Amino acid sequence: MKTITSILLFMAISSSPAFSGQNKQATRDTVTESSSSGSNVCYSIPGMHCSGCVEKVSEEIEGVSGVKSVTVDLESKLASIVVKKGFNGFTDLTNAIKDAGYDSNKTRCEPAKKS
Repeated sequence: MKTITSILLFMAISSSPAFSGQNKQATRDTVTESSSSGSNVCYSIPGMHCSGCVEKVSEEIEGVSGVKSVTVDLESKLASIVVKKGFNGFTDLTNAIKDAGYDSNKTRCEPAKKS
């Protein structure tokens, strides 16, 4: 009986996100296309509804130290941000978007569609 209990306990622990590294994977998925010059980070901003929203969000994000460039798309409600190598100001990005008046969620960057 102890053997079965031990096996079940091991299976439960080894399948947990903390043990398997799944939590780390979620973070890695939000930063893609890393290069020696920086990385691309994406945020979903569902509350945007006009070009003024796009301008306001862009201005706030551009003010964050370590941001190289930003593209905000109204249709997809997505901000794609290129940050310098070693950037760790993700809280600053979230706060900048909040300062613009919007909630946001870090999301996986989708590769650019080819025409």
